[in-house]
Parts: sequence; C-alpha cells; structure tokens
Amino acid sequence: MAPKFLFSLEIKPDRAHQGRAGVSELYASLLMLGVTISLGSVVTGLVANQFNLTATTAAAGAAGDENSAGIQLSYVFAVTSSTEGCPTYGGVPGGTVLEVTIYDYGSTGFTPTTVVVNGTVYYSQAFPTVPAGGMTTYRLALAPGGTCAHPWGQTMLMADGGGNVFQFET
Repeated sequence: MAPKFLFSLEIKPDRAHQGRAGVSELYASLLMLGVTISLGSVVTGLVANQFNLTATTAAAGAAGDENSAGIQLSYVFAVTSSTEGCPTYGGVPGGTVLEVTIYDYGSTGFTPTTVVVNGTVYYSQAFPTVPAGGMTTYRLALAPGGTCAHPWGQTMLMADGGGNVFQFET
C-alpha cells in the first residue's frame, strides 16, 4: 500500500511575473553607461560652446577697437639675414637679424614705440611708421650676442604710444 500524505507539494509558476520580460544586469549596466556618456557629451558640448562664444566675443571686441582706431595691421612675411654661423632647418638658414614686413590696411598709420620678439623687448623712438594702405619692413637684430633664429615660429608684439597693441606669429 502506498503511503498517504496529508498534503501535496506542487510548485506552480508565479502568475504575477509571467509574461513580463526583465532587463539583465549586463544590459542595465550598458544602458547606464550610455546615459552617463550622453549626459557627459552634452555638458562638454555646452562648455566648449561657451568657450568659443567667449573667444569670439573677445576677438570681435579687439577688432572693434582696431577699427575704431583706424589701424588694421597684417603680417605679410618674415626673413632672417646675417646667417653666418647659424644652422639650417628645412633647407633654410637661420639668421641673427629678423626682418618682418607689416601691412596696414586701415585708415590711419601705425608708429610702434615698443616691439617684442619672443619675450625680448626692443624700445625705440626710431621705428618707422606703417602708413595707411602701405607696407613697412622692420629690421631687428635678435637678442644680444647674435642669437640665431628662423623666419618662422617667432611671436612678435607691437605697441604704440596710444595703447594700440598687435601680435603676430611668423
């Protein structure tokens, strides 16, 4: 005779969770990573846009100052001379004298009182004037001791007595 049980244990599926699909932990992690990257990209884009807006506004302000002064300078070209003892780079010899040509396409001439090349300051009351609509070449003996330089890669800043400042990269 078979044993009789007072109750039977039958496992039935949970009807409350039946038919509902879940998201695995891996997919949930990937989704959260995607959300984090998306939000980070949005914030980075907003910051970059603000930086560009600030730089554009500053450049427009500087251009407005130049226009109101009637002085609009443009770098034309640079060469070096007095090449004795200076090495060549890219087939071009360096030199101890930097000659920079500047064009003023504004309505007022520009007479610099201070010229700075790579941090070396050249003061002079004898710098020639760049006439309105004209070109002038400035000849500067580089740093004491005859430092050799190439015509490119130089930073030149020019200022006049009226507070107008221009910076060029050769």
